[in-house]
Amino acid sequence: NTDPLGFTGTGRVNPAGPSAMDEFLRNLPNFAGIGTKYLVTTTDTAVAERVEGAGLAPVYDDGSVAIFQLPGVADYFTADASCTVTAVNWQQAQVDCSQASTLLRRELADPSWSATVNGDQAEVVTSGQIFQSVAVPAGTSRVTFRFAPRRLGLAWLAALAAVLWMIGVEIGRRRRWPFVRHASTQPSD
Repeated sequence: NTDPLGFTGTGRVNPAGPSAMDEFLRNLPNFAGIGTKYLVTTTDTAVAERVEGAGLAPVYDDGSVAIFQLPGVADYFTADASCTVTAVNWQQAQVDCSQASTLLRRELADPSWSATVNGDQAEVVTSGQIFQSVAVPAGTSRVTFRFAPRRLGLAWLAALAAVLWMIGVEIGRRRRWPFVRHASTQPSD
């Protein structure tokens, strides 16, 4: 019930319809399931009472902004029950599995992401329509994700061409006008 191009959580397309907070609370398990850890909102006693009543814990309030932590948030990295997963950072995980499995990473799938498992290239597959997953073998594995925008080489080539063009313009300008004088340096009559 909000403008999808200007979502702020404050306006409604249908004034009689549900508010952004109503929809957030109605979909709270879905937000937790995709790994949303915090709700950031303005400080408002009515809002605080509603979200605390829904099980969110207050973690910050400076009188203008309040932050609440969602309960039951899914981990950023997960795998099936045969695995123990330890997040090293947001791009690496240590996975120890008793059998081959799949590591799920709650990061938006994009063709610009690549992954390695124990240093070997691995296919990053879209899981659940929006997240990334990688197959991992039995045993202990280090999974590393890397992001390199598509056509990055083309962007670097364009930047190099622009720099060379600017250098060429400057060289050309200096060859045509080697002794340009500023008005303040010319002798007065």
